[in-house]
Amino acid sequence: MNPKKDEVRDTRNERRGNAATSPEFLAPQPLAPPMNLAERCRTVQLILADVDGVLTDGGIVFNNQGIETKRFHVRDGMGIRLWQKAGYRFGLITQRSSNIVKTRVAELGIEIIRQGIDDKLAAMRAILAELRLTPTQVCAIGDDLADLPVVRAVGLGVAVADACAELRQTAHYVTTLPGGSGAVRETIELILKAQSRWEDLIQMYGRRIALPHAPHPSHRRKFCDRHDRLLGVCAVGGTLDRAARQSEQCAGDHPRRSRPGRPVARTATEAASRTLSARRVGIAEPHDSRKRPCEAAAAVA
Repeated sequence: MNPKKDEVRDTRNERRGNAATSPEFLAPQPLAPPMNLAERCRTVQLILADVDGVLTDGGIVFNNQGIETKRFHVRDGMGIRLWQKAGYRFGLITQRSSNIVKTRVAELGIEIIRQGIDDKLAAMRAILAELRLTPTQVCAIGDDLADLPVVRAVGLGVAVADACAELRQTAHYVTTLPGGSGAVRETIELILKAQSRWEDLIQMYGRRIALPHAPHPSHRRKFCDRHDRLLGVCAVGGTLDRAARQSEQCAGDHPRRSRPGRPVARTATEAASRTLSARRVGIAEPHDSRKRPCEAAAAVA
């Protein structure tokens, strides 16, 4: 044995031991900064929700035959469809079993459904193992104590507005809407907007409700040339207010043009009153010259 080598080894071990027992090593290491709400939303690819109290208002109604009835909100369904169009998955984990839930799931095209589950945390872990996802990529929405372990374990835990106090204190986000009244839609909008996906998904609906293009200026001039005759008809019928509103709509397009020998009315109401007065005293209409020859001859006779 070489004493010099043994001495070098002992010196190295002594340095390691001193480093391991030094105050700097034993001091608690700073933890990573907690993720804010936007960062938690950006990583979500799967939403798991409860049914009773989340997709419904929590009420259960039985008829005389013992058939159960639930009430779902249509905006929640639209939100789930938008979430699926974004390429993500939506699933349900509930303690109770109901045929109505199967009908709703089939209507919305939800593939992940677990009914009659007492241990929701184990069911969630099995789903993640099947989809090869991590808990940070999951958003869980609940309303009661049975959802508490799942909300704690995922990256984004959400409690509906009327959830129990323990769940609201634990969740990362509490919706402004109660269960069965659009809380799921609110959560989906929150996540998609944080991921900058919301505007792209609603463009197809925006094109359908887009206002038509403004008419060509020449079309506006033709309309305003005809509005005097319409104004006169409305004034004779006694609907002066309607005539004034229609005339003001024309005047908003472009200023009225004055004609020789005819002062321009300052307001649409004044124009309607002038036309009505002219009809009562038997003065010819300003646009009589535009009538057909037979009508003009009959008027002269």
